[in-house]
Amino acid sequence: MNGNGIRFWSVVTMVGMSAWLVGCADTAPPEDDTVVVVRGALDPCVAAPPVVVETREEQPGPVAPGISKIYFVTVRNADSATCGPSTITFTPDQFHFFSIVPQPSTIGGVSPGATAQFRVVVTADASVPPSTTVLGYTLIKGPITTTARGSLTLTVTFDNPNGCNRQRLAIAIDNPDPPPVPQGTVVPYHVTVRNVDNRECGQDVFRLVPDPPNRFETVTTDGPFLIFPQGSAVFTLTVQAVAVPPNQPLQQCFTVSGDHHATANLTSSACVRYRTQ
Repeated sequence: MNGNGIRFWSVVTMVGMSAWLVGCADTAPPEDDTVVVVRGALDPCVAAPPVVVETREEQPGPVAPGISKIYFVTVRNADSATCGPSTITFTPDQFHFFSIVPQPSTIGGVSPGATAQFRVVVTADASVPPSTTVLGYTLIKGPITTTARGSLTLTVTFDNPNGCNRQRLAIAIDNPDPPPVPQGTVVPYHVTVRNVDNRECGQDVFRLVPDPPNRFETVTTDGPFLIFPQGSAVFTLTVQAVAVPPNQPLQQCFTVSGDHHATANLTSSACVRYRTQ
């Protein structure tokens, strides 16, 4: 309303292809007009519960009692785009004989659609028997409070009485099936062996042991190698054969084991092929 007592409308209407601004006192838009209202940034904020998009274990597999296991929990802010940044808090349930420590426990400034990651350290008491336990937690998002539930799964084993978590060693062969070679050629195969144990296990001595060769072959290998947890070494396996029919490959297999990796579930085996022209 202006000083003369005249009201002014602020509604833009579309009549055909033209825009018509109503500006006379107590006059409403024609009834057959289509009113277009562009809300845009005026849309209300729609708050939503946070969403867990990934739970990753730093080192997969079971652990011994008393040994910490680390998880990475990635959470997305699912609010609508018109909402402001939020704060997300990781709140573990209370469990006897289990410690659950998020690092950090609260992350602020998480915009709609953005993600935040919690590093969560879980430790079972040394008295916990072999078992698998589901450990729940709650994610609390503010300032408009919404919540979501999630869980971590921890498996405890007594397989390693010193508290380390031994794993089957990993191997990779650079070229297990090379092209045919002339009779009597020595062919080297490079085998990378990785110690997948956690650091509490300490170092181990690994050996590559070929299967006995047949009467046409000569097989050699190097080693043993001392490998620390999460470290690797490269073994060289060589095969030489004579009087072998062309294009009839010989298969040379081998097993890699360690002083502390001698059982069937901790060793690894593989084969290479040798062909003559």
